[in-house]
Amino acid sequence: MNINAATSRALEDYRHNINLFSELNGLIKQLSGKTIVVAASGNESERRPPGSNPPGYEIAVAPPAAGTGIIAVGALKTQQMVLLWLNFQMTK
Repeated sequence: MNINAATSRALEDYRHNINLFSELNGLIKQLSGKTIVVAASGNESERRPPGSNPPGYEIAVAPPAAGTGIIAVGALKTQQMVLLWLNFQMTK
């Protein structure tokens, strides 16, 4: 499969994933009425200090938190009175 077809398929599958979480969230709200769904925003970003080689990058909210009506949460820490994004990944 060429790169354009593979990219198109991956993006379509990603969109389907987000739509699934949105629909599940809607169903949960219909059945329970007062439920709030919270999910981790994701750990896909690779933050690095400015000027790093290779440079860092940030990726937007990941599924399931990217679904409609789902509250995305992230982690912060304080260092010398400044809030910093935590950059860690859960590993087994």
